[in-house]
Amino acid sequence: MTRRTRLEQAEHIAAAESRLAAGETQREVAAALGVARSTLLEWCHEQPLGDAPAGLVAFVRTPEGMSWLHRMVIAAHFSITLRAAGGTRLESEFLELSGLSAFVGVSDGAQHKLNAALEAALVTEAEAQRTTLGEGMAPRQVTVCEDETFHPGACLVAIEPVSNFILLEGYAADRSAATWTAALEVRSARATPTRASAGLQGAH
Repeated sequence: MTRRTRLEQAEHIAAAESRLAAGETQREVAAALGVARSTLLEWCHEQPLGDAPAGLVAFVRTPEGMSWLHRMVIAAHFSITLRAAGGTRLESEFLELSGLSAFVGVSDGAQHKLNAALEAALVTEAEAQRTTLGEGMAPRQVTVCEDETFHPGACLVAIEPVSNFILLEGYAADRSAATWTAALEVRSARATPTRASAGLQGAH
């Protein structure tokens, strides 16, 4: 059985309400939408937890409202966990204090899963942007400021000091000069051929 997303449920509810208003029966509507009648009724009569305002409840039941809710949750994750490094517990606290927990699960498991997906999507987008932006750049030499952090293993971090752009950030077995050189060469090879030919001067 295909599990539909909350947005898909909202879209089905909107379509069902429109069809019912036009005079179709519940069975006809359920058959047309490809869902069981009992499932459709459950979606239509589902009540959120807490004391969310009736107007907000009605709004979130619509496709536009569900898209807005998704945007609020993603924005909170981005600001709290990625930019401020606050952790998913603070995210859950925000959802509870704001009242959005009436519509969104705030368990550690649910928030960690969403946060991991957001981080993966961000890394994928960053790689795509590096390729796209790099294709239009002329080769040039840059100075690379190298540093290491430890959480828990050695993480190599290389930054271009003028733009403050992070060129490299990744775990390594050690922090020797040879390891640094290999890591920068891998990063350069993953860029476009034009950028890979640019010189790198490391500042140890």
